[in-house]
Amino acid sequence: MIHASFGHPGLAGFLNLKGVGGVTLRGGLTGYARMGRYAVGILHSARSSLVLSTDVEKMEEPERLELAAYLWSLSEGSSFVALEAMSIGGDRTLFVCPRLSDQNLRADQANGLRVVDLGTLAEFLPPAKDLIRFSARRMREADIVPAPGKACKFCRWGELCRSSAEFLDDPDDGGARDAS
Repeated sequence: MIHASFGHPGLAGFLNLKGVGGVTLRGGLTGYARMGRYAVGILHSARSSLVLSTDVEKMEEPERLELAAYLWSLSEGSSFVALEAMSIGGDRTLFVCPRLSDQNLRADQANGLRVVDLGTLAEFLPPAKDLIRFSARRMREADIVPAPGKACKFCRWGELCRSSAEFLDDPDDGGARDAS
């Protein structure tokens, strides 16, 4: 199926979380299909950071959060899920949870495909749910602490932010501006 919105059969639109009630997902996937026992989501991404992530332990929080939300949503219709993330440059990563031995899932370097085994959903989702719960709680409580970094290049607040890595006058002053 081309473009599957969250809430489509087999693709959860609401993630129920103890402690915060839940998170409603907006948007969807570029595609949704079944591949043997797997529910597979297809995601075209302008950002290559998720596509190029092959070590989940070293993944930054935004990528872990995005990957977890997609896989959790896909798990509504199956205990076996996969997400193929593709970049505009042609790089592709297939995240599988879990990697089944009876499925022929191999990397194909000639076509830019990497396969990443995330273990079982029972192993992958609990820390991811904690991250989603933490993020949802912070958003609901407006507890947003500036975290200067890569996001500063794309943030619309730019020069107005006292913690911007791009516009900070003196990086050693902790974000304080010279008022003179």
